[in-house]
Amino acid sequence: MKIYDSLNIKDAIKKIGLKSGMTISFHHHLREGDEVLLKIMSEIKALGIKDLTLSCTSLMNVHEKIVDYIENGTIKAIHTTGLKGKLAKYVVHKGLKNPVIFRSHGGRARALQEKNINVDVAFISASAVDTFGNATGSIGKNSFGSLGYGIWEAQNADKVIIVTDNIIKNNVLPHISIPQHKVDEVIYVDSIGDISKIKTGSLIPKFSYSNFIIAKKTAEIIIKLAGCLSDKSLQLGSGSISIQVMKFISEHLKRKNEKLKFVLGGISDFILETFEEGLIQTIFDVQSFSPTCSNIIGKNSSYIEIDNSWYANPKTNCLVNYLDFSVLSAIEIDMQWNVNSLISSDYEIIGAIGGHQDVSDGSNITIITAPLVRGRIPIIVDKVKAVTTPGKNIDILVTDFGIAVNPIRKDITNNLSSLDMKIFTIEDLYKKAKELVGIPEKPKLTNKVVGVIENRSGEIVDYIYRKQE
Repeated sequence: MKIYDSLNIKDAIKKIGLKSGMTISFHHHLREGDEVLLKIMSEIKALGIKDLTLSCTSLMNVHEKIVDYIENGTIKAIHTTGLKGKLAKYVVHKGLKNPVIFRSHGGRARALQEKNINVDVAFISASAVDTFGNATGSIGKNSFGSLGYGIWEAQNADKVIIVTDNIIKNNVLPHISIPQHKVDEVIYVDSIGDISKIKTGSLIPKFSYSNFIIAKKTAEIIIKLAGCLSDKSLQLGSGSISIQVMKFISEHLKRKNEKLKFVLGGISDFILETFEEGLIQTIFDVQSFSPTCSNIIGKNSSYIEIDNSWYANPKTNCLVNYLDFSVLSAIEIDMQWNVNSLISSDYEIIGAIGGHQDVSDGSNITIITAPLVRGRIPIIVDKVKAVTTPGKNIDILVTDFGIAVNPIRKDITNNLSSLDMKIFTIEDLYKKAKELVGIPEKPKLTNKVVGVIENRSGEIVDYIYRKQE
């Protein structure tokens, strides 16, 4: 293959030999700005190819037209870490021929390696491709940053098609994410997407007093348990609380002249700013939550683009195993400390597993942050609607009404008690939430399984059921 032989979508699909019944994959680095998946699916349908398994790192609101491809038989099954919008509602209210399989990012990396997912053709969006077929996500008019998920797809798929809107004909890329020998064909399109829509949803800060209190408490806990933050590692979620936690941590690092060893995971603007201030030694970026990250990938040896196997594959010596602290969110948490990051109180899919399972399993201390009551719905319940992360991997819960420590972590309880931090039991906080808003009515479900939740090792931990209409 030579880059100047780049094909249109239909010709590339024909040349690669895509047939009915195969498995295709896409990544979600462009998030709500992605335009590639639906462009490809339109041509696949036109060719009469059916009964495909759609294997995606995640699916967003922008992908709602997938419902049409399920209805007309083009797609028969989906593997993903999360769903949103119209597609998510379709799954819960109707379901596919086969239940949707939900995996964490590390679980997906393992499944690809072990061929539990056998991807016949991976369609990988890239912001630039050079003369030889090398690809990257960090150069070009629609550069989105790390190509971490696409890198691992390219290493494990039977056939790889790069989709780009930027072909560099006379130079070799200054930074290569996917090398030419992993690429079978290149498709040129007018646009791979709108990078301004990467920062949407939870990535847009929504500041509130309760979030401020939770973030402040969380930062205090990390600082007190760490003693000194130098040579400590950290992963934060993408929401408003996590952004404020990083702000408090950053201020502490400046005051104490300390420097974090590394920060891992999805990288936001504020993490990037903290790094550029010299307060973080190394960043490992598997997914850029801001196009701004493109400006530094390949230019600073301490800012490292990683694939999702290096990030979180449980079958490897992955980076999550070296985390000292992680700060994650939850839709709900139950009395056994199990976390649900997928299903809302009225039993709709509104989230994703993402790296939640992986980070909480690998990190020495995992902190869940959430308001005790969210929209008159209690965050603590007797039993979560779906277990996405087991309670044994959760260590601390921080709410605006107080903190609780998992009883299995007596070392944390002892450390925080000696530092004069008041600790509640999760039962105490559950009772408080019940006093404030009562117990919501439980949604009515059928016996039809529409989703299967795996843990990162591939074992089934829970099911999602069709809602009763």
